[in-house]
Amino acid sequence: MSHNAQYSVPDPEWATIVAATPEDAHELTADDPEALRATIREVFIGPGKRHLEPQLPEANTYSVETSNVPHADGTMSRIRVISPLPKSVESPVGCIVWIHGGAFVGGNFEFDDYRIFPISHHDAYDGIKWIADNARDHGIDLTRGFILGGSSAGGNIAASLAHRVQNDAFFEGRRLTGSILVVPPVIHPHGYPAEFRDELQSINMPEGSQWTVWDRRMTIEMFGTVSVLPPTYLLIAGLDVLRDEGILYERLIREAGVKTRLTILHLSASKKFEQDLQDGVAWLLSLQEPK
Repeated sequence: MSHNAQYSVPDPEWATIVAATPEDAHELTADDPEALRATIREVFIGPGKRHLEPQLPEANTYSVETSNVPHADGTMSRIRVISPLPKSVESPVGCIVWIHGGAFVGGNFEFDDYRIFPISHHDAYDGIKWIADNARDHGIDLTRGFILGGSSAGGNIAASLAHRVQNDAFFEGRRLTGSILVVPPVIHPHGYPAEFRDELQSINMPEGSQWTVWDRRMTIEMFGTVSVLPPTYLLIAGLDVLRDEGILYERLIREAGVKTRLTILHLSASKKFEQDLQDGVAWLLSLQEPK
């Protein structure tokens, strides 16, 4: 049994929802990528937009711009920049670079399709460089906050690229100031280090078998130069096959000297998740404030 099994108890609200849902509803499988993408659009994107749209601020208080990011292979990917209005070079703001989730395969523009590993990591890295180079044009001051984050598969990419950014001379003078990892996969199940296997038991939940299909090279480096990482906020789901990986990752980077904050959800209501995420962002930004 996992050392973290106490986090597997779902919130009563969640238990009620699950009890009313057919067991075979919207089953996710990596066997058919197109079917998986369609399911992600139906189950996550559509309901997510309907839930969040009423919470958006007034349309005249922010701008949405879409730009193309060039890649070394001649292709382009799109990046969406959402900025508060009015934008001003004299009053710039910090930024969060967010890498979407989607099981490394799925979505649309809001939840974009990935190119196969490792191209997806390279695409995202080009996007981070684009932000660094174009920050001023979008009213961004990276010294006020340069946070890299992502959820699920996006959390894996964000965790991986945080190491890369902090060790790349390209970002000298404009390093990341924070990182947000939401339910990230960080270690391939076939690559669990022997000394941590007793701690990595959540993958043995029935749903865990589907995660053995992703490329084992996606395992995040957890040793060596982790001390260069920026302050990191992790938001982990208690009843998630990836739970123990996130908890272990937080402990290891914290013991290496990285400032961390960890929230473990008992699969509670979405408003609790949203508030925890906002609190995590506020914590990271507070670290940039003059003391």
